[in-house]
Amino acid sequence: MKKDRKEKTKFFEKRIFAPFQVLKIEKMYLFWFVSFVLSFAGVIVDTFNGEILNSYIQGAFFSTGMAVLIPTCFEFLVEYQSINRETKKEEYSTYKSWAIGLNLSALVLLFFFYVTNLKSSIWIQSISFFVICALSFYTYLVTKMSRHSVLLEEYKTRPYIEMEKDALDKMKKDAKKLATVMNEEGGSFKV
Repeated sequence: MKKDRKEKTKFFEKRIFAPFQVLKIEKMYLFWFVSFVLSFAGVIVDTFNGEILNSYIQGAFFSTGMAVLIPTCFEFLVEYQSINRETKKEEYSTYKSWAIGLNLSALVLLFFFYVTNLKSSIWIQSISFFVICALSFYTYLVTKMSRHSVLLEEYKTRPYIEMEKDALDKMKKDAKKLATVMNEEGGSFKV
């Protein structure tokens, strides 16, 4: 039982970190961090001028975080439209739906933090900076998954009918392996 749980955990972790497999092929995607750092240019200038507290008071991390996440949301929409025009099937819809959901949730939270008294909270802004960094890089890699589908073949979203067929085949194989079956009264008989 523990072995099954461990295997399921490994499988789950492998699926979560699948977008990072793209970096094995295309190292240039790491330059995304350059654009991310440049988007925080105002905060960086305030840091060099010794006025970082001014950035925190103005909520610069929240506003810049929103500015970073919004283009990612639009990139998802543009890609979705282009796939529909090409009449290709969506290959990584599970990843994309989770990523866009997390992006939109983060945008709502950042907006909420920005318009409330939490706007000048140093801790929340610092934590949100790292969360935004991780989330936006992850979603950036998710948008690149379809370009490297050969590497990520096992992570494609399969149609429901296919998954059901595979589950039925597995059940049939498991049923053939059974030596005895128990009935409702608790008795068993050989198969």
